[in-house]
Parts: sequence; C-alpha cells; structure tokens
Amino acid sequence: LNTPNLWNEPIHGLSQFQFPETETPFKPLPPLPKLRLGKWVERFVAHQIGANIIAENLQIKKEKHKTIGELDFLFLNNLQPVHLEVVYKFYLYDHTRYHDHYLKHWIGPNRADKLMFKLNKLKSKQLPLLHHRDSEVYLKALGYQANDFKQYVSFKGQLFLPLNLLDKPLKEMNRQCISGFHCHLSDLHLFEKFAFYIPFKLEWLIIPHHRVNWKSFEEVFKTIEDQCAQHRSPMIWLKDPAGNLQKAFVTWW
Repeated sequence: LNTPNLWNEPIHGLSQFQFPETETPFKPLPPLPKLRLGKWVERFVAHQIGANIIAENLQIKKEKHKTIGELDFLFLNNLQPVHLEVVYKFYLYDHTRYHDHYLKHWIGPNRADKLMFKLNKLKSKQLPLLHHRDSEVYLKALGYQANDFKQYVSFKGQLFLPLNLLDKPLKEMNRQCISGFHCHLSDLHLFEKFAFYIPFKLEWLIIPHHRVNWKSFEEVFKTIEDQCAQHRSPMIWLKDPAGNLQKAFVTWW
C-alpha cells in the first residue's frame, strides 16, 4: 500500500486503476505458501479487491490445450466489470548508455528487465488477450463478454537513481516511487563506515527498518563482490553512523 503507482497520467495508452483506501489487515491463512515476490503482490491485490473477484489468474487455452496467456484479475468495481493486469517492478536508471527514448533508460537491476518492453507487452499482448477469440468461451462461462470490461493496470514500482544523479527529473514517472540509489561495485568503498544488510528477495518490497542483523562493510563486501561477478546486482540496506537508513542496489554494470 505504501508503494505508489509508477505513473499517474496514462503512459503508452495504459491507465492505472485507483484502489480505494483500505485499512483491513492482510492475514494469509497458515501455512504460508512459498510464493515468488510477484505472486505475493497478486495476493495483496486480491486482498484489496476483496469479495468482488470474478476470476483470478484465468488461463486462456487455445482449443483448451495450449495456454496462450493469463488474465490476472476480473472483478466488479461498483458493478462495473474490470480487467486488471498487475505489475510490481524494481527499475534502475541506466546512465551508462545512450537511449533514444526516456523510458528506455529504466531497466532491471541485472539489465535483463526493461520498462519499455513490459509496457509494450501489456499493450500488445496482455490486455488484448481479453478480446482474443479463445477468451470468449471462458468469459461466456462467467456470464460476461469482453466488451463488458474496462481495462486497467496496477503498475507499482520502486525506482533507483544513480548516486550522482539523485536530482534528475523523472518526466512521466512518479517521483514518489524513488526508493533509493544505485552505485557500481567500485563505489561501494564510499560507505565503509556504514552498516549493511542484504535483504532476501521477498524483503525487497519492505521499507528498511532497524530490526535486522546489521554487518560491517568488511563482512559483506565479499558476498556483494561475488554476486556482481555472477552479473547479479544485489539490493542492500545501509545504516549511516547517525542511524539513518537507505535502500540501494550495487551494480556490476
């Protein structure tokens, strides 16, 4: 809930769904499932939607054999059927290469994920799946037609700017999504006096807090160096000598 939408005004023809405020605690039933981070995000969204879900993770199969895609959520919003695709990403601003479009600068920590690629996929594949002829039979079984639905995305994200470009204008992106910075492994010595924590992947969502096992620069450097050698950019939490907390990525690129 504390992660803002990645943009406010429509981008690339994609509009964000605005969830109503909710204060109902999220309490998954034990035993806790072993889910990837993205699937946990979907559980949180399902909690926000509440009892109005028509279908969730609806797999669309061609001639009921080969899966051609999946509809994240179909639900009712004040009696209006809605198709919602859910995304939660971590993007770093790539200042090391020239890009012909501002949005192409936003990439995943390991360079494999790209914001522009995801936007194109949503617009050309994921949202149009609702209107695919193979979806018709599934929607009909639920008592609906494709044209009944309004389509939105819930695209949340955490943004990380280069250490030396923290004031860079974000243009279409929501500046409230800035969650920290990123720096190259060679710049990590700038934080020798700080305490470090390397969060697990499921902890990437979390706002840094003090209740973790903090370690010194010397204790974590080899671990971070080894991950960078494998072309993996780890997230770190930093605690400065005054006790202030920050979130960052250490990049190999």
